[in-house]
Amino acid sequence: MKQSRIVLRGIEFVGRHGVEERERIEGRAFRAHVSVDVDALEGFHSDRISDTVDYTQISKIIEDIGTGSSCFLVERLAEKMAQACLQLEHVTRVELELYKRVSGIPGNPRWVGVCIVRER
Repeated sequence: MKQSRIVLRGIEFVGRHGVEERERIEGRAFRAHVSVDVDALEGFHSDRISDTVDYTQISKIIEDIGTGSSCFLVERLAEKMAQACLQLEHVTRVELELYKRVSGIPGNPRWVGVCIVRER
C-alpha cells in the first residue's frame, strides 16, 4: 500500500488552557505542527482538491479545538486534536507537536509542549 504525508507547520491560535486559572482566563499563544499519513490519494495524480485531504480541514480542526473548551493539560488538548484528525477520511496516522507559550519556568523556556503519534 502506498502512503503519503500531508504536513502543516506553525498553526497558531490563542487558547485558554492550563492548570492555572489565570491561563484559562487570559489565554496563551499556542503553536501546532501536524503531519498526517494518508492512503494513496488520487489527488497526487489528478491535481484535484476533491481527491485529497484538504489542508484547511486539518487546520480548522486544530484551531477549533484549540480555541474551544478548556483543558488543564496540553497533553489532553493534543489528544483531542489528534483523535479528531484521525476521523478524516483517508487519514491513517497523525503526528502532532503542540506548544504553549510560557513564562516563569526554571531555565526560562519560551515554549513547552508535547509530541504525540496516533494511528487508526
